[in-house]
Amino acid sequence: MAKRKSLEDRAYEKVQREFDKFIADIKTKTPNEIVNAAYEIVYKEEILSMFEIDGAFNDKQSVAILKTKNALDYLYNEWLDYDGSVHDTLRDSVNLAIENQIDYFKKQEERDSR
Repeated sequence: MAKRKSLEDRAYEKVQREFDKFIADIKTKTPNEIVNAAYEIVYKEEILSMFEIDGAFNDKQSVAILKTKNALDYLYNEWLDYDGSVHDTLRDSVNLAIENQIDYFKKQEERDSR
């Protein structure tokens, strides 16, 4: 007897189908339209990847996704309206990378001056 799929698995499959349909539609666009959609492609893929993690969503959350028409679009649009900013995270990452380079160059200069 086949094991019944969990609600979380079913939610993932729904979002995966929506993503596949979205990508198929994008592939029919002009190169310029595809470039303009790059942000949406990346973040919808990021949303989809969250569903690939076992236990990321409980049954109540999975049911909500299953009931939501165009769940991937809904989640993406909510992301666009979210008060947080990817730029803040990116800025922190860039600042940390630059500080790491400063430390690297400082150590390199110290080594070279010996």
